[in-house]
Amino acid sequence: GLIILRWQVGANVFQCLGDKVSTFLSYTDSGSGFVFGYLVNQQPFATYPGNDTSQQTLDTMAEINASKRTNFVFMFKVLSIIYFFNFMVSMLFYLGTMQWIVVKLGWLLQISVGTTACESLNAAANIFLGQ
Repeated sequence: GLIILRWQVGANVFQCLGDKVSTFLSYTDSGSGFVFGYLVNQQPFATYPGNDTSQQTLDTMAEINASKRTNFVFMFKVLSIIYFFNFMVSMLFYLGTMQWIVVKLGWLLQISVGTTACESLNAAANIFLGQ
């Protein structure tokens, strides 16, 4: 906490990490929007011109899409993020990267907090793998 509160470089590093995680998780909106459509991206109309659409109709559809009057559905928006994170953790676990990350994070917790190796490793694993 002191690194973020007292040191501008620490705050910038954590801001950068937060932006990267936000960008990573925003990929779920693109994928879920492709699969589930307006239930995720809140844009019920496709605004490309068809054979029988007038400019007034296209403008009205674009206005409705921009206002985001339709609400997203929890199941398709929020749970997609959980599934996406779970898939990424599973792939990293298969590749052996997750074990390395958990061991290194456990060592960092053991050194910084002063807990035993078993407690630190358990706490680090619970961050990614849950209970």
